[in-house]
Formats: sequence, C-alpha cells, structure tokens
Amino acid sequence: LSVIVARRGSHSVAYRRDFARQATILLPSVLLRRLTLPRRNDHVPSVPTCRHVALPNRRRVSSTSISPSFPSLLVPSSASSSVSSASSSVSSASSSVSSASSSVSSASSASSASASSPSFTISASVTFLSEIKKSRFVAIAAPVGSPEEAMRVIEEVSDPSATHNCWAYKFSPAYRFNDDGEPGGTAGRPILAAIEGAGVDGVVVVVTRYYGGVKLGTGGLVRAYGGAASGALREATLVPVLKKVALRIVAPVHHVGLLYTLLQRPEYSVERLSESYSESVDGKGSVIELQILALADNVPRLQEALLDTLRGDVLIVNVE
Repeated sequence: LSVIVARRGSHSVAYRRDFARQATILLPSVLLRRLTLPRRNDHVPSVPTCRHVALPNRRRVSSTSISPSFPSLLVPSSASSSVSSASSSVSSASSSVSSASSSVSSASSASSASASSPSFTISASVTFLSEIKKSRFVAIAAPVGSPEEAMRVIEEVSDPSATHNCWAYKFSPAYRFNDDGEPGGTAGRPILAAIEGAGVDGVVVVVTRYYGGVKLGTGGLVRAYGGAASGALREATLVPVLKKVALRIVAPVHHVGLLYTLLQRPEYSVERLSESYSESVDGKGSVIELQILALADNVPRLQEALLDTLRGDVLIVNVE
C-alpha cells in the first residue's frame, strides 16, 4: 500500500499523522513495522513521495505467537519435549521387540529347515546326450552307496576309445572329481558343481567327450561339461536318501540256510557286502561271518528276527 503525500510545509506532517491514525490495515506480521513520526517542531525535509507500510501505536508481534485460529496447537516446550521423549522410547522399545521377534523367527525357521530338509539322491541311472561344435558329450548319472561303489561305476561306464572321461561324485562328506586330461578346472569341477546345484547326494556323474575337431576354449569346456551333467540330473527322478547301517553278523555254519532265508526278505532291504568262514573261538565248530548293509529304520526289527530265528545263537555288531 502506498500513499503519496504531495503537500509540502508544516501541514504535511499533520496530514500524515492524521491519516495513520484513521487507517486500519491488516498485513502479515512479517510485514508490520513501526512508523516513527517526527514531532511537530522537528524539521521535516520536503519529499515528493512518502510510503506508509505500517500503522503507528501497534506493538510488534512475533511471527511464532500468531495462531489465533488454532489455539489448541500451541503446546508448551516442556510438554512437547516430554511427548517426544516418550514417543522415542516407545519407538525404541517396539524396534527392540521387533528385532527380538525377527531373531527368534529366523532361529526357529533355521532349526525347522535343518530338521525337515532331507537329502536326496536319484532313483536310477540316467543318460544325457549333447553336441557342441561337433564334439559329442555323453553324461551318465548313477546312484551310489559308497565312494568305492562310485569308483566301480566310473570304471564300468568309461569308454577307453573316447577322448576324455571326466567324472565327479559326492557321497557326504566325501567327494572327488577328475578332469582326465582336460585343462584344470574345466571338467571335473563343473560336474561336481552340477551335482551340488541339484541338491543330491550319493551320486556319481561321468561325462564322456568325443572330440569333433573344434576347440571349445576354457569357458566353452566349463559350460559343456557342466551343462551335460546338469542335463542328466534334470532327467533323473529324485528320492529321499535313506540312512543305512553296516552290520557284522556271526553265526554257526549250520544256521546258514536260515540266515540266508531271513536276509533275503524284501521287507528288510539288506545288501550283503562280504562273506567269510572261520573256526569259532571256543573250538566248537565253524562260523560264518557276514558284512551287510541295512536301512537304519529296519535294524531293530532285523535284530529281533535274527535272535528269534536262530534262537539267540548269533552275534550282531554295528560297524562304524
């Protein structure tokens, strides 16, 4: 708002003071200023223009105290600090509770996962064929019950006329792999990585390569051998691994017929590992000694059946 006072002389001061007393202007508090008017006897220089931006005799009002329409929002500083401290303590308590609950849930999930996650193997042998740049790759995956059995499978399926017979097996905690003349880390290691990636145990994979005249390079070999092993494992049917226990059975020779009949029953799922004959320690005759492999769940029933059938004339020992 601008008021131009064009009058000169002593009447101009009186005119300005009279106008200021009668005017009523509402402006934001940040624009209010106090107008200091000179007295009547003071010398007032003649100016062509005078701008009035505030009213006289009005107190300066702080911008922080202007809230006439919202009196309920004005909170004392002490109360606001106590409220903020209380809210911060509540938030910290809730965060600690949430972190504790998350840790408990993670621990319970980890324990439940470890308790309810059985290992798997493949149900039967599987063959997978692939061809990359005129080189043929034949992958054979088979389930095994021991590292010794894995080595026997490797010898059986390897082709002496092939360029390379690379392999890997895993029978926890044991594992092995072989590159069979390929650059180090390009064949056996990718095959083992495929076995671990499939989440299986008690498995051997042999990948036989027939060279086609084109070199694949390091990366190409890794992809070729790993891809062939993964393809074979994808074709296989997964079954849970059943824990087996090795047992040594010693009985008199005249019980051989009953012993064989009992061990051949399908409900016990017994695998015979070795058989030998010797003289008994007390010198009362010959004895037969069998090394067998039985399912851990079937061992109690098998022991009871052996004792009942042979009338206690048998020795059963767990082999670690």
